[in-house]
Amino acid sequence: MKNKMKKIVDDITKAWNELDSELIIKHLSPDFRYDSQWVFDYMLYDEYVGYLRKKFQTIKNGNSIIKAETMIDRQLGGWMTKIVQINGRNENVCFYRIKIEDGKIIKGDLCMF
Repeated sequence: MKNKMKKIVDDITKAWNELDSELIIKHLSPDFRYDSQWVFDYMLYDEYVGYLRKKFQTIKNGNSIIKAETMIDRQLGGWMTKIVQINGRNENVCFYRIKIEDGKIIKGDLCMF
């Protein structure tokens, strides 16, 4: 399971580096739920897919630089993606953590720690 998780997290990392939302979407369960410290309410699969596609397109059209890397999640175990968004001199850091069931992502969390 840990190897499967790492492969999925590596795809999430690649998705952020290449701004290719389909690398994430292909791993989502139909029962997927997304939470973020920066989004008011949770999103389910359909809403999240639209949101992610739009978010990546907005980043592509802007001046931000994204640097993502796969890391060991020392708090929860397993793997996570560290995402750094650079806007001029400002850097915003966040972490994308996932929960997997039956080989698909059922939960995604974007948080600042």
